[in-house]
Amino acid sequence: GSSRVSLACELNTIQELRLDPMYDVHAIKVLFVAEDKEQFFEELHDKGFVNAGPQEYHLQEYVVYEVPCHEGDSVSDLKRRCQKLFAGEWNLNGRTVDRDHVATGFELVANGLVLSYHLFLGTYGIKNNDMLYAVVSRHEV
Repeated sequence: GSSRVSLACELNTIQELRLDPMYDVHAIKVLFVAEDKEQFFEELHDKGFVNAGPQEYHLQEYVVYEVPCHEGDSVSDLKRRCQKLFAGEWNLNGRTVDRDHVATGFELVANGLVLSYHLFLGTYGIKNNDMLYAVVSRHEV
């Protein structure tokens, strides 16, 4: 499951994973926001105003997903937020979830490192507007 995705992320570059038919790779731009604004984005998203909050845009031939978060968020927090915002688009619905309620077969990568669920974004030196990548197994696990 997720360990297979994690291993693939450790052994391959993001460019190689993009070419691999086993995985989808999604670019994520982290946006550090105040907690009140994060709640605002989530409420708009829940009401169906998807474009009123975090934006999607194209960078070269890839879509970049903007995700509101905080420097003090854990990797699991960010994964849950991505899952809430993009589960349908990233084919995460209906998958088994782990103890942190994150869909299996889904890893976040920054600077070539698979981000460990229990560490914080700040631990990895992730800053506002940094790019991360979500690597998602195409096969439901």
